[in-house]
Amino acid sequence: MNRLETGEIRIGAYSSITINLLPKILGEFKKLYPFITIHLYEGNATELDRWLEEDKIDFGIGTSHNEKWEFELLFENQIVIVMNNAHQLSKINRINLKEIESEEFILPYTNSHLEVHQIFKKEQMQPNIAYRVKGDETIISMVRQNLGISLLAELLLKNDTSGLAIRPLEEDVSRKIGYLIHTKKHLQTPAILKMLDFIKEWMNNNKCL
Repeated sequence: MNRLETGEIRIGAYSSITINLLPKILGEFKKLYPFITIHLYEGNATELDRWLEEDKIDFGIGTSHNEKWEFELLFENQIVIVMNNAHQLSKINRINLKEIESEEFILPYTNSHLEVHQIFKKEQMQPNIAYRVKGDETIISMVRQNLGISLLAELLLKNDTSGLAIRPLEEDVSRKIGYLIHTKKHLQTPAILKMLDFIKEWMNNNKCL
């Protein structure tokens, strides 16, 4: 009966999700529901918000930055310090935020990593900003070239970590990832409900985060 299911699903997600999680999830979902067409959009928090508003996507997978959308938590991902493996701080196993305040810092934009900006605001810190960068892969590449250190979600660092040192913070800081859903649109579509349930079950069964 599953193979008779049809429909379309439009998903918006952060690049860390589209790169590291969704290919595996969609591969398994397609085996069960081969006739459901999936459209995948990769974007930041601002773009997901706009796509939901414009009805370009049925749901997003990201962080909740406002109260406009229904948010259901899927998992929490630690925020870690990433640096070149020759950096002096790489000798420390757990790093206090105050230890990085004077280091040259590569700061992601707020619409990509609001949590990083919230960390500095909460701790009343003024990082020594060397660069402001939008793309996650660009930040990682610049860190690899020892142009500065950065704070990133651990999920972004699941693939090639050559040349990098990744250290946890003494402070417990995480990024909450979940569904962003426009409650007045599409929620009752069978294909979308199947996908939402499937992702939730996949997350529960795969403790890889």
